[in-house]
Amino acid sequence: PKMNRLYVCLPIFVVSIALLSWQSSNPDGFNVIWQYFGWSNQTLSVFTLWAITVYLVRKNKPYVITLLPALFMTGVCSTYLFISKQAFGLQEDLAYYLGILTVIIAMVWFVVWIRKYGEKAREIGETSTD
Repeated sequence: PKMNRLYVCLPIFVVSIALLSWQSSNPDGFNVIWQYFGWSNQTLSVFTLWAITVYLVRKNKPYVITLLPALFMTGVCSTYLFISKQAFGLQEDLAYYLGILTVIIAMVWFVVWIRKYGEKAREIGETSTD
């Protein structure tokens, strides 16, 4: 229905107009907006890759084909946040280490999740065959 489309579109339009208005007086405004757009686009890819990875695990498909890009993009986006002046603005060395640490944490979290998911799947399989 058209109302549902409006519910989705209106917040995006309001944020876009507010961002354009906020940066219109800044001579470097387009570059700032472009950085936000680039970051949001990369962040969308991170969430999409992780969602597809979880889907592939649940469907018992080869999930490594999306896990590796998900980890890589997690590292890229988190490092950007740590190093960017629009976010944390940390020194390069520290930002790179924190980006690597973020990837390690994401990998450990995924391994813990996949083990728990495997145990639950086995329990469901055992109870459904009884």
